[in-house]
Amino acid sequence: MINLVSVQYSPYRLFPRAPLNSRCSQNPREGVLLKIDFGNGKVGYSDCFPWVEFGDLPWKEQVAQLQAGLITSLTERALFFAQLDAEARVKKKSLFESISVPPSHALLTKVEPIDERFLEKMAHSGFQKIKLKCGSNLLEEASWIQAMLNDLKAYSIKLRLDFNSSVAPSQLDYFLDLLGPSLSVIDFIEDPLVWDIQLWAAVKKKWGVRLALDWISLTEIRKIEKPSFSVLVLKPARQDPELWLREAERLGVSVVVTSSLDHPFGQVCAAWTAGKIQQEKKVILESCGLVSHLVYEPHPFSETLRVEFGALRPSVGEGFGMTALFEGLDWNKAEFLKI
Repeated sequence: MINLVSVQYSPYRLFPRAPLNSRCSQNPREGVLLKIDFGNGKVGYSDCFPWVEFGDLPWKEQVAQLQAGLITSLTERALFFAQLDAEARVKKKSLFESISVPPSHALLTKVEPIDERFLEKMAHSGFQKIKLKCGSNLLEEASWIQAMLNDLKAYSIKLRLDFNSSVAPSQLDYFLDLLGPSLSVIDFIEDPLVWDIQLWAAVKKKWGVRLALDWISLTEIRKIEKPSFSVLVLKPARQDPELWLREAERLGVSVVVTSSLDHPFGQVCAAWTAGKIQQEKKVILESCGLVSHLVYEPHPFSETLRVEFGALRPSVGEGFGMTALFEGLDWNKAEFLKI
């Protein structure tokens, strides 16, 4: 049982520069920051960022469930990071003292700003991979990749394409057929179709592309004996890394750690997790997806983050950092919990 003296919460909104994927609009995203008092002077912070489009409860219901003593998958992870944060703050230590954050891909939600000059900038910034959200306009997306093939090769940049399970098998075949020789610059395709082991195996065999799996339950992945994917995407804000890394190791697939396109504090928690996984060396960790704050309009929390040599560089401070910003927030308080 976790004894919580109090839980305070502060809602926030993030404003996307463009639609974040093929299944959501450009409307502001809502989440909630949590300030949790575990007693004995231990107070830690965390983030809860739901994706209602993918079945999560809205943040108000997440908080209401927490108030009722019920834990969701999101609040379970939020409590985990808040405890880590609280322990480190009591010791007045940064959680990043011995952690090196691995490099990330650059994240783009649309193809419009991409040209040769942009690719040159990405290469000089240390990015070797670019992740592109796809599925909104297959012809436009395939045409851009074809047009930029030579420049992508010149700067040694590969693409990661994320469809968020938004297309049918015939549409995916159409898209990959359009790519032709441009398939050579595709690092992997993430969630090309709704998960089906046989459909995915057919795509892998026909097109010879690596596939990355996201948005699957632990129960489902435990049923898999022979994977039809090469990469498992791990989101620490949603998934217990220990359990998922065990499955990645069993299946012999590599891992990519990403944020949930959440609040910068959630980003920092994901970055710490990726650094720990890199230290432990139990699985092959590929370049991650931790530089996600740039898809939103800037705000005070995101402005504490830097990107150097293609890697996220969190601000230094006690716990996960950002203390002054947390202390400046207005908090709603509820004193009631024993979980």
